[in-house]
Amino acid sequence: MDNGKVFLPHLVLVAGLTIVAVEIFAAFLGNGFIVAVNFYDWLKKKRLNPVDHLLVVLALSNAGFSYIFGNYIFFDFTWPQFFLEECATPVIITLLLFIILSSSCLIAWLCLYFCFKITQFKSSFLTKVKMSIDSAVVWLILISELIAFFCTIPMIWFFGRPLPQNVTSGQNASGMLSLTSSDLFIFFLASTIMVLSSLIIMSSLMFIIWSLRRHTYRMKKIISPEDASMLKTHRLFLQKMLQC
Repeated sequence: MDNGKVFLPHLVLVAGLTIVAVEIFAAFLGNGFIVAVNFYDWLKKKRLNPVDHLLVVLALSNAGFSYIFGNYIFFDFTWPQFFLEECATPVIITLLLFIILSSSCLIAWLCLYFCFKITQFKSSFLTKVKMSIDSAVVWLILISELIAFFCTIPMIWFFGRPLPQNVTSGQNASGMLSLTSSDLFIFFLASTIMVLSSLIIMSSLMFIIWSLRRHTYRMKKIISPEDASMLKTHRLFLQKMLQC
């Protein structure tokens, strides 16, 4: 009975680690495939569209997150002493924060890009933005990286400041040192960016769904019953959007 009680937690741990490892490997492989396909097209002198630029940078961020997080889990179980090194934990946390913020902004820009491309606007200003958004993609990518870097600077300062005696960087990262108001600024700023990115994503998706529904309704009124099969593409796309 005692052996069974001991064996069951180990079995659950192994199963959980296996699932996490498969998910990390699949994420790394999928994002690597996106980068490889676009890089192959670039080598063949094919011009990448703005969506490809966003997808490549986002795939690189996601692949980097999978690689760093996978190594974190690997060293945590196989070599815990690694995190006692002076720069190990601060570097990992800083890189993860940078990648998370960068990916959040890139996903928000990607949804906003599709929102402008799909939606028909009555406003002349929004129409001008829609016409010029392709040329703004590179700037949006640069802004995302600058925002992530700017938010990471206080974290670098926090982990890089001199530590009191008998306090390691691992203890500092674990929150054993008291945080001042200036230290909490980074957490407030990062959470604000995450919330704003989520709002942009949700608003863009809802606007896209509403625009496609309106477009489908107009087509249904214009197209004759004999040509009703043309609406299947729009309906299937809307169903997939709602499922996501």
